[in-house]
Amino acid sequence: MNNDEIYRLINGDNLDDNTNSNMLTVFVVKCDGNSFEVLSKCKEVLKIVLEHNENLELPLDEWRKLLPKWFVKKCSKERTKEEIDKYSKLPIEERKKITEGKGWVLSNWLYWFEPDQREWYWWSSKIVDNNTIKLVVAIEGWPFPWGALEWLCIACGAIDIEEQ
Repeated sequence: MNNDEIYRLINGDNLDDNTNSNMLTVFVVKCDGNSFEVLSKCKEVLKIVLEHNENLELPLDEWRKLLPKWFVKKCSKERTKEEIDKYSKLPIEERKKITEGKGWVLSNWLYWFEPDQREWYWWSSKIVDNNTIKLVVAIEGWPFPWGALEWLCIACGAIDIEEQ
């Protein structure tokens, strides 16, 4: 699906999302007057990940070189084993407080693009206006984990993303 997905990522702004497939879902991405920039950045980052999908096991330092510097800077710093152990023992409410408003750790974000983890695929996108992007993704089933998609949009400058 990678080559098809890359094609849709680059050329899919006018694809018909009214196909017979019930495996498409629509997201509304809210922006602050910068929808063109947000969509361009999303495509830039995702294209790199898709082009290197066969090499997701690349060392993290390689990913940091491949991905745009602005995206890497948006991600939270990697945690040490001791920090992970301490964090995992905290109650869920305390974990939420610690991570609220912080970006995803790059290694965690990349994990959700591994073939066994990924359940959504870029189908099409459309800039509705300066504040709104319509994003359509193909999914394998419902419900599906879309936190990596949400983080991609937020890191690229979106204010919010909602499943429609």
